[in-house]
This record gives sequence, C-alpha cells and structure tokens, in this order.
Amino acid sequence: MVRSMMLLFIFVLGLLDNRVHGRSQLKITVNSDVLSGTDVILDSGSPLHLRCEGDGPVTWVPRLNKHKRYISKETGNIRSFHVDKATVEFTGTYTCSYISKDKSNESSSLHVFVRDPQDLFVSPSTPLSYVRREGEDLLLPCLLTDPNATDFTFRMDNNSALPQGMNITFDPKKGVLIRNVHPEYNAQYVCSARIRGIEKVSKTFKINVIQRLRFPPYVFLERNKYVRLVGEKLQISCTTNNPNFNYNVTWAHSSRKLPDAKEKSAMAEYQIVIMSVLTIPAVQLSDSGNITCTGQNEAGANSSTTQLLVLDEPYIRLSAKLSSKLTHNGLFIEVSDRDDVDLRVLIEAYPPLTSHWWEIPVPHNASLLEQKFYNYNDRYEALLFLKRLNFQEMGRYTLHVQSDMRNASISFDIKMYTPVGSVKVSVECISGVRWAYCSSEGNSLFFNWTLNGQPLAQDNKTTINLDGETSGNLICSVKNHISHAEKSITVNDCTVSGMFVIVWTLQMIFLLLLLGGFHIYIRKRTSTQTPGEENQEDIVLYEN
Repeated sequence: MVRSMMLLFIFVLGLLDNRVHGRSQLKITVNSDVLSGTDVILDSGSPLHLRCEGDGPVTWVPRLNKHKRYISKETGNIRSFHVDKATVEFTGTYTCSYISKDKSNESSSLHVFVRDPQDLFVSPSTPLSYVRREGEDLLLPCLLTDPNATDFTFRMDNNSALPQGMNITFDPKKGVLIRNVHPEYNAQYVCSARIRGIEKVSKTFKINVIQRLRFPPYVFLERNKYVRLVGEKLQISCTTNNPNFNYNVTWAHSSRKLPDAKEKSAMAEYQIVIMSVLTIPAVQLSDSGNITCTGQNEAGANSSTTQLLVLDEPYIRLSAKLSSKLTHNGLFIEVSDRDDVDLRVLIEAYPPLTSHWWEIPVPHNASLLEQKFYNYNDRYEALLFLKRLNFQEMGRYTLHVQSDMRNASISFDIKMYTPVGSVKVSVECISGVRWAYCSSEGNSLFFNWTLNGQPLAQDNKTTINLDGETSGNLICSVKNHISHAEKSITVNDCTVSGMFVIVWTLQMIFLLLLLGGFHIYIRKRTSTQTPGEENQEDIVLYEN
C-alpha cells in the first residue's frame, strides 16, 4: 500500500513538472490520423494535411521556405499544413515547434515521401548550380521519393569516377553531403538508384568551389614620397587587386585621421581591381607623416606606405657624386690626357624642375660628350659623360637647373696634367759662385735637387746657387701627378775651372808664336830661290 502511494506521488510530481516547464508532448496528425512513427508515404496527387497541437503557440517548418504559404494563417496552440494534391516537391522533413523562445528547443518532426513513377528523386526548383568556398560542406538535395529504392550511387554525369579524396555521405531524407569541398571537385554530378529493378537518375548538379585565398590582396602605391607646399591639394591613388570582391581597402595616417577615400572597381584578367583615391584638398604642415594603404581578405592583410612632406617654401638642393677613381679636391678634378670623366649631380627640388642644361667649355668634341637626366618624383639625377678628354677641353663645366620658383647651379673645374718631359741641367760659375739651372716640359711640375745623394734645402726651384768650391754629382728630379724624370751632372769647384782657362790660354799663345815663326821662315826661304825655280813652283801651284 505504501509503495503504491509512493508511485502515485511520483507520477503526480512528474505531471506537475511537465506543467511547470511546458514540456507536454506535441501531437501531430496526418490526414486526420495520429502519427505513428516518423515516416509518411504518399502517392503523387494525394492530399497532405498535417496538424500540430501543443500547450502553447506552435508553427510548422517545411523543407522549402516557399511552402510556408500552406501553413494556416491563425496562430495558436493548433497549426495545420494543408495541400490538396501533393507532388514529389513536397517530399521532405516537416517540423512542428513552439513559437515561444522559452520552448524553442521543443519540436517534433516527420518525413514525407511522395512517390511518383517518373521521379525517384526530388527535382529542385532552385538552380542546380551550387557555389561554395573551399573547405565548406555542401548538401545536394538529392532526396529519394520512395524509401524502397536500392543501389544508390553518386557519380559524375559523364560516368567518371569521383575525384580522389571526396568525402560523401548519403541520407535518403536529406541528400548527398560532401564535406570539405575542394576546387578539384568542380564538375557536374548526378544521383542514381533502382526501383523495382529500373535505374533512375536525378537531374545534374553543378558544383563550383571558390578556391580559398592563400595570399593577401596586392597593394600598390605609385610613389613612395609626396612633397607639397602648404595649401596645395594632395591626391594619392592606391591600386589593389584580389580574386574576388571579398576584401576591403583602408587608409591610415601615422598621426591623424584621414578623410574617406573614393573607390572604383573593375575586372582585369580574372582579378577584381579596386582603385582607392585619397584626397586632401589643402595640406597643412601637420599633414606631414606616413600614409598607409591596406588591403585585407580572408588570407590576411597587405599594405603599402608613402611619405608626405609638407613645406612652407620651395627649394632646390644640388650635390655632386664623383667616382672614387677620380683625383679631385671637392669640385676641382685632375685628369690625364685622354681620360674619361663622369660628372654626376643629385638634385632634390620642389616644385618640380622645369628645365636643366650644361654649360661647357668651347670648343668641345660633341661626339665624345653624352648627357643623361633621370626623374624620381621630387629627386633627379643629371649625368655628363666626357670621353677621351684633351688639353683644349679643360675648364669649367656647370649644371644649371630651375623650377617655377627657384634656380640653382653647380660647377666642376677640370684640370689636365701632362707627363714630365726630358730634364735639362746646366751650370756656370760667376764671380766664384756656381749657378745650376733645371728645366723640363709639363705642367704642375715639382723640382727637387740632390748633391752626392744629399737633398738640398732648395726644393721646387728651377735655379739654385752653390758654393764655388762645391763639387760632385748634382741631380735635378722633376715630377707631377703623372710621371717623374731626373738628370744628373758632375760639377767641379769654380777655382779648378779658372786654372784650366789660364793654362789653356797660355797654350794658345804659345801655339800662335810657333805659327808666326814658321811663317817668317817660309818667307825668307822664298826670297832666296832662282827665277826658274819660282816659275816651276807657280806651275805646280796652278796645277793644284
């Protein structure tokens, strides 16, 4: 007795609990018959009347949204779904559920098969082309209209085998579920099954899988630096492209907020191109900084940055860049005959340059002169190539540049050195002092003297004086930046040289005396000869 009372008490508590939590069983009838089981099989053309009753407002959820028009209009604890003549399109799962959010998890379902001898599969009313992203799941509504069908298969419409790795699951009440779709699955497919030994094939399903993006969008800014004067307009274009429209473009400044940019889109070679244009009508000094354009898609973000420099006055800056192989001191360049010289000038200017030209010495061999000029936004490079220079082409080479607001110039002075020629040395004694003279051809010559290997403290002089008693090996060395040469001479002291002259003079006087005595002797001998002898001598002389 006690046990019976306890069981009754538990039953009453269960009923009360169901009342409190609203979990009373939903009641479904099909064509006035109470539902038994979860499946209902009808023939095409039969009526389909569904009725659902609960202890609160309920509604029906059909397989297709367009079938909601067959649900009764009134709202309440009883709701019906009414079709007079059902077709295979009404094959599917129908769910009755509470409208209240408190009971949204409480529902009851049934599946209806509408059999048709012509259609073993549901024929979708929507397009049979399905688009999915790579990695998503795809459910093809390949539903059977007859649960008695056998030998179900899923294949390509050309009878080819399924792509390798395709993971499919078939449910006769839902269709074919393809998990983790891949671009290699792009093709056309069909479902097939047999009913009473006859094969039936569904309509064709076309699958288009959009490849997952593996790289961020391409982002490009035309320039890496912009220069403007206060009050000028700035317009920057950012070009981006992506395989599809699923990406966005944003702008950012390093220190301030930027105005909204305008975008234009176009299609180019299977890519979506978006041109984003940022405009600042009148820049201020505070606008100076870095400006970044960023494109972002599912694979990530990519960006490009440019620098904005706002100035309150125009400028031109020139700087020379000379080869380390050149001998130069600043802008003064030293070369040799037939040398090549490249003059290079880097320029920074704003507003942009309007003209430039080189001023060169004349005459100049134009065929051996080449000019080039490059523009890198607010930076420029001017080059002048001089080939096989000769002495007549020495002088000043000047680059002139100008803009609408400024002008500037820079000059190079080129000087040529010729090799040292032959060295000539001479000496003489004057009043007991010896003078030495040294000369040579060439320019920028430097003279150096040594006596018996010892340097003389008279460098870079072409004439030096020495003590009259100096003797030995005197060397004059000459050099410049190109070459060097020297000449040596032996010198004796001035005293020895004077005695030599005296001796030589006495010898000459003695010789003259001898010649005078011989002449007198001949004259006397001639005067003592006979006339015949004289005539004979004359004849001989005549014959000679």
